[in-house]
Amino acid sequence: IAERWPDIKVILVTGEPTVETAASAVRSGAYDYISKPFKQDEVLLTLRKAEERLRLRRENARLRAALAEFEGGVEVLGRMLIHSAAMRQLAKTMRKVARFETTVLILGESGVGKELVCRALHELGPRKEGPFVALNCGAIPEGLLESELFGHAKGAFTGATRDRPGLFEEAEGGSLFLDEIGDMPASLQAKLTRVLEDRHIRRLGEVRERAVDVRLIAATHRDIERMVADGTFREDLWYRLNVFTLSLPPLRERPEDVPALVAHFVEHFRGAFGRDLAGPSP
Repeated sequence: IAERWPDIKVILVTGEPTVETAASAVRSGAYDYISKPFKQDEVLLTLRKAEERLRLRRENARLRAALAEFEGGVEVLGRMLIHSAAMRQLAKTMRKVARFETTVLILGESGVGKELVCRALHELGPRKEGPFVALNCGAIPEGLLESELFGHAKGAFTGATRDRPGLFEEAEGGSLFLDEIGDMPASLQAKLTRVLEDRHIRRLGEVRERAVDVRLIAATHRDIERMVADGTFREDLWYRLNVFTLSLPPLRERPEDVPALVAHFVEHFRGAFGRDLAGPSP
């Protein structure tokens, strides 16, 4: 099947859920396998993952074909287009950083694609099969941000009608991306520092602590070093976030990337709307 229809993802259904069966299926070209008796949720999750993998593969193939004309070539890294020397150097560093489990701090102006860098780090790293959870710290009111991150117990506050896990628990085994970390209130900076120290969280309204296994990646458009010097950002948190730092240059500093990005979006919307869109005028 794989030789004749390479775009088809094969999922094996087996009544013998052993390691040997799984390994044999993967070696034979299967995308995944499901053991009998199976649950509906398990089947749907496996199908969604296979569909997403196939969609990304086809999208990347279309992009590579559309971008092949550019001198020096264009590389597709996750959902990023790598063409200019600055972006190639960034991609080289990202591949090295992705292998480690440490925190990463991404710096760059608003709109330069910091979340794309974070997603690529997740997809290149050992946690790629785990969840990727993102939160913009500047978009959540201070009173709700703690509950979003750490969760809450039933009755912890007015309106808390049930236990609710936070994003740290949702990201278990994967990556948690905190965008605009520079906007995080000082009280939460202290709690986040403790989480990075001992890898435990405590839901609002609970006494017991819960262990978490999450890789934290943060980003900001602010000058964090100046904020540390001004006392508006905790120095101990900055040290724990700043294990690896990636700086993403704005597009105005890499104009050679503009044609490749235009070609990408033309191809993207051509596929999205099913129309034969013309490219830009010379």
